Amino acid sequence: MEAAACGLLVVATEVGGVPEVLPPEMIVLCPPSSEQIVVALEQAMAMLPVDAKHNHWRIAEMYSWDDVAERTEHVYDQISEMPRLPFIERLKRYYGCGAWAGKLFSMVVALDFLVWQFICWWRPAREIDTGTAYKHMNRPSPLSLLSPSLSLSLSAVNSLQMYKSSLPLILKSSLITFKQR
Repeated sequence: MEAAACGLLVVATEVGGVPEVLPPEMIVLCPPSSEQIVVALEQAMAMLPVDAKHNHWRIAEMYSWDDVAERTEHVYDQISEMPRLPFIERLKRYYGCGAWAGKLFSMVVALDFLVWQFICWWRPAREIDTGTAYKHMNRPSPLSLLSPSLSLSLSAVNSLQMYKSSLPLILKSSLITFKQR
């Protein structure tokens, strides 16, 4: 993706999610073998030159942080609307993940469940203080529901954004002070 954002034509193998990352006119895909990579490189050289600025702006539009955040929120919304499976059903699904891995996953999930039950007994939810929602928030962020440390990280990001917006003013005042000396 970074290469395409720099205006380069990308040659990649058809494995994993690689074919889904870029549009077909920005990437030449091939099977994962050295002979096929050579053929794909020859195809890519035949397609040159490419419009580097056009490719850069297309990638910038496709993968802006706002767009990525919106798509991530959409996925979290879909997950939150799914019906919750009973614990035994989830345990059966983990067990079916492979000959030895399934058994290992099931043991880890069962242990995690027991630890969670102990924590719920030790510190009941009614004893935990909850934060209040601000007026501009109509529902809690899906990320903040995952873990308290992630909520802390999000508040740190908000602080950094406030600092970033005031940074030009700080730099300007520092420059004026420096010139006066």
